Amino acid sequence: MSGRDRSTKARAQRIDRQYFQRISPFQRWRWALVIAAVGLSGLWIGVHSVRGSNTIYSPGPLSKPHVMLNQKCAVCHTGAGPFETSVTDQSCAVCHDGAIHQSRQSFTPHCVNCHGDHTPDGLRAVGDRECVVCHADLKVKTGESKVDAHIHAFAGDHPEFRPLRLGTKDPGKIKFNHAVHLKKDLRSPDGNVSLSCSDCHRTDNREPWPYGTTDESAAASTGTKYMGQVNYYEHCSKCHPLTFDPRFSASVPHKDPDVVHDFLAKKFTAWIAAHPEELRQASRVTVRLPEAIPAASPASAQEWIAIRMYEAEQLLRVKTCKECHNVAPADRGIPSIEKANLASRWLTRSEFDHSAHQMLVCVTCHGAATKSTKTSDVLLPGIAVCRECHVSGKQDAASGNCVECHVYHDPARRKHVEGKFTAEQISVGH
Repeated sequence: MSGRDRSTKARAQRIDRQYFQRISPFQRWRWALVIAAVGLSGLWIGVHSVRGSNTIYSPGPLSKPHVMLNQKCAVCHTGAGPFETSVTDQSCAVCHDGAIHQSRQSFTPHCVNCHGDHTPDGLRAVGDRECVVCHADLKVKTGESKVDAHIHAFAGDHPEFRPLRLGTKDPGKIKFNHAVHLKKDLRSPDGNVSLSCSDCHRTDNREPWPYGTTDESAAASTGTKYMGQVNYYEHCSKCHPLTFDPRFSASVPHKDPDVVHDFLAKKFTAWIAAHPEELRQASRVTVRLPEAIPAASPASAQEWIAIRMYEAEQLLRVKTCKECHNVAPADRGIPSIEKANLASRWLTRSEFDHSAHQMLVCVTCHGAATKSTKTSDVLLPGIAVCRECHVSGKQDAASGNCVECHVYHDPARRKHVEGKFTAEQISVGH
């Protein structure tokens, strides 16, 4: 029968009407894979259940500060989400006060944007990316930014440190010459000595100072991060005593001129009371001064005291005090001493820890100190010195991330947080 003679019915009889009930090779493989996946998933869940592991629903153990909450997920995960409860800023604020970074900041990230968890250093491991979100093109609500507006990396376009960039001078008023004090074989009461930086500069004052004596009213510990301020009693007094008269072995106190004046009056008053025979002796100049008082017998104890005090104060003003201080006359002839005004910190917008760098020789960073002859010299190392060691992302280098030196939350704005939980709510046994 030719094709043209076939009827529709005859053609339909050639089609297998049960073809959809037979499984094709592709379908067999698909079903096999589905069954295998379900079986393996069930086996995986079963193994973790037997072992008591929670990794199937947890991204990992919490960092050390939060380790007691490993089994208390709901303490932090309070926000609603499509597949999981999220950690909100309100959850963090229950225990932590995230002090504001800057009152004029135009954008405030969520806590979890910077502080992830479930990793050993998750809370502290804040990358540069979080900082650069704002600081690559810094905007403020009002006025102009007081810091550079385009910073991407410490090793890249981070500007030179502010005091060096602006040509700042040391505000200290003490006359000090680093180069002279770092020379070899300086004279001292104990013979010739060679000073080292640590003889005057340390991060704490737990050990005795070699060229001074500890004065409790002047000593102040700064912890282990920043260098303590130099003061006369601890660092200078042994080599630069404030002697005032051969009759006394004691020195005048390193205090305000009024205190020194009263100290001298008491000393000389007590001395002449114990040695009245000196009133019958001609007044002799006991110190070499430009303006010496002519030799004469004092008419009274008060006159003797006035002469001795004049000599002592002249010695201190024109020779002893003047060696380090700017001195000017004041009321009642008592000299006026300009305040030392020593700087305690130079990089006030960053953090630095000297104790973490104590393996280095001081002149590695402060090389200019060996040639400095003026107090006004700023001996801060430049950013190039820091970049020799601090390189972000390099395996064999110190970290160069923003958080190495900068903090986001302003400690001065931190507020007290009232506790909200009981031990039963967070302890492992409950």
